[in-house]
Amino acid sequence: MRPFLGFVRFIGVTGHGTALDIKVRDDGRGFDVEEVLAHAAAGRHLGLLGMRERVESLRGTLVWRTAPGQGTEVCATLPAEIET
Repeated sequence: MRPFLGFVRFIGVTGHGTALDIKVRDDGRGFDVEEVLAHAAAGRHLGLLGMRERVESLRGTLVWRTAPGQGTEVCATLPAEIET
């Protein structure tokens, strides 16, 4: 995978009820999520899997919205109260 060539254009954090939403959007090249996750499953490019594991360990969810030639938006939803 080639290095990131975009700029972060938006960072947002909002709380609602029992959850916290975190969004980061860039204007980079974008990528095929399924292809990158397949590479990660094969032991290469573990970044997305690592992000997902960290969020899920906090009982949250993580979604990537992207496509080749477009920017990327990463959306994490976490419980407002995290048990340690």
